[in-house]
Amino acid sequence: MSKIESAVTELILPRLESLGFELWDVSFFKNHEGWNLSIEVDREGGVDMDAISVANEHINELLDEADLIKDPYILEVASAGLDRELKNDKQRNVFLGKNVTVKLYAQLNGSKQFYGALLKAEDGNVTLDVGGETVEIEKAKVASVRIDLFEEEK
Repeated sequence: MSKIESAVTELILPRLESLGFELWDVSFFKNHEGWNLSIEVDREGGVDMDAISVANEHINELLDEADLIKDPYILEVASAGLDRELKNDKQRNVFLGKNVTVKLYAQLNGSKQFYGALLKAEDGNVTLDVGGETVEIEKAKVASVRIDLFEEEK
């Protein structure tokens, strides 16, 4: 996490939690259009456009007051989504027993992608049940872990 991402997280987390939101992810990155600050939120019962509007208003107010980011940027506040990426053990442990897709940086057992039920997430390592076989994947090999909404169709 970059210095700006950490500072933004520290700034907005208490307010979002007081409003009933969970801060899912903060990303500050540059693309061809300039700097973007992307913030993903969730809450019990899901996030609709009204909720996004409320979160955006509060986040924007806090960022304007704190003036943390000196360069011009675009603020994007969005739902974490149904097929969200699970970026850390805390997020992954919420979805134990659920189907996930794990993409790897390099092949493991002849594959760079695994589908299965998430059994364990600890120290960045993940353990899956893939068709009745337990597959343990070390942190260094994990590129992404994402909730798999379409497992039945594969």
